[in-house]
Amino acid sequence: MTPLKITFNLATPFVKSGYPIHLDSLVGFCFQRHYLPLEDEPDEAAIMTILADLPFEKHEQDEDWVFKASALMPDAPMVHGSRFFTRRYSEMETAQAAVRGDIVYGKLKPGKTLAPHALKIDTKRGSQKNILAYHPTTECRRLVAYCIGDKELLDEALNEWGHISHIGAKRRMGHGLIQSISIEDDDTALTAWQKRTMPWPLCDDVVPMRCTTQNPYFDKTKVKDGYCHIDAI
Repeated sequence: MTPLKITFNLATPFVKSGYPIHLDSLVGFCFQRHYLPLEDEPDEAAIMTILADLPFEKHEQDEDWVFKASALMPDAPMVHGSRFFTRRYSEMETAQAAVRGDIVYGKLKPGKTLAPHALKIDTKRGSQKNILAYHPTTECRRLVAYCIGDKELLDEALNEWGHISHIGAKRRMGHGLIQSISIEDDDTALTAWQKRTMPWPLCDDVVPMRCTTQNPYFDKTKVKDGYCHIDAI
């Protein structure tokens, strides 16, 4: 295993999520997509086995562990802004799609009829909600992460498998487009991998918080008392 610095060069502004974006989370997604086919009912046991055996060293302490892989952090000037967006649905097209059975809407069943006014197209809530809103964006052309890991496997997962194309939230809207990913040896990673969430305060500049410290980070059942480095996004 080698101390590494991984740089994500972005072509578009990204949208921050509510919690740090961990390097092992991105790599775990790559490994899961590469080794397990997409299924309606995924094999959770197989997924957890993959996520617990990624090409990173582990730090083990007090019957717990984390990967030696930091969260992503800015490595270029940041400019904060916002983006307005709209989404409009045609009530007539929605009604016609419901009648055809293309979408299941309200109480209407394909081939059945309803009393007059029993079905109403709701454009104020639900899947056909019309939206006029905005979200915050962050312009930062480089995000970096540090880890102790297998350089060749990480380069293959991030640059060759093609499962990661964007970083952050609202990726379908084009935010956080990855232009390139570079991986280089860097002894800074010997300590900088600690810039992440952890069960223990291994270094200064951490704050206590309720967080997840292992994949999958979105799993709220894994939230516990822990610590997060102030440099983590």
